[in-house]
Formats: sequence, C-alpha cells, structure tokens
Amino acid sequence: MSMYQFPQYCWRCALVVLLALTLYGWGMEPAQALLRQHHDSPSVLRYHSQVSIKDEFGYAWQIP
Repeated sequence: MSMYQFPQYCWRCALVVLLALTLYGWGMEPAQALLRQHHDSPSVLRYHSQVSIKDEFGYAWQIP
C-alpha cells in the first residue's frame, strides 16, 4: 500500500463503520418514560422514573 492509498483506506473504513452504526441504529425502537420531579432541598431537584422498560434479556431499565 503506497503512502497515497493509506488515507483513502482510512476514510473508506471510517465510512463503512459510520454506515454500519447508522443502519444498526435504525433497528432500535424508541422508548418513553414518565419522569417525576422531586425537591431534595430548595436548590436540588431530583428526577425519578415512573416507568421501567424491559430489554430482550428481561432486565428492567429506568431513567435515574
């Protein structure tokens, strides 16, 4: 591989990776969560998720 071909090779690899990640992202389903806002102190807000979502392995996820 010559010195001129190496940058082209890197750009092509980066493009393939970007394309693969983009196509993989299209397979993801959107998720929604209901958040509640709590005052821990006058200047500190805390958010709590009221909904948990299970993934394909059965694990429950919440937004902290």
